[in-house]
Amino acid sequence: MSAIPHTEIETERLLLRPIQSSDRPDILRILSKFEVTRWLRSTPHPYPDSAANVFLSKAKERWIMDEEYIFAVVPKDTQIYSGVAALKNIQAGMGEPGYFLDPGCQGKGFATEATRALLDWGRTRLDMNRFRARVMTANQASIRVLEKCGFVPSGQTGLTFAKSLDKEVHFTWLIHTPDGEIGDLPLPPVL
Repeated sequence: MSAIPHTEIETERLLLRPIQSSDRPDILRILSKFEVTRWLRSTPHPYPDSAANVFLSKAKERWIMDEEYIFAVVPKDTQIYSGVAALKNIQAGMGEPGYFLDPGCQGKGFATEATRALLDWGRTRLDMNRFRARVMTANQASIRVLEKCGFVPSGQTGLTFAKSLDKEVHFTWLIHTPDGEIGDLPLPPVL
């Protein structure tokens, strides 16, 4: 059982809460949009109904195993499920933030606000001091979000298959450390 209880994180404008089975229709609604899935490496498009069940099941299992924490992003003013923010690939004081938002919620600073909150939560609750992120190189909006959160580009992958695009694309690695130095920060192999 996870040492980290299901918890909520509040920011000025957002509530981040663990995703739950009742979020299934909203997950399907958002991930049925190509403008969202096109930036997600392992998410197919079109997004099949059965994939939401797998996503929810794995999210619960990975939370229990302390491998990944996936939160629903809910703006306080609307109380409408608007996407997810996650810390994933957790190991030895390091994690990777990830997120996706409904297109109607993009461009409002929600991804930056949610990512900053998750980094703070990771530092205080999980004793993390290093973070890395992998983003499709063409996704300049997401790279800007991470840069606003203190990440710096550290290299580019070789070609990696993106399910939603059904082709290989380049990804950019970004890192965030307390001193801004890469040091021995491991970048995993391209899968």
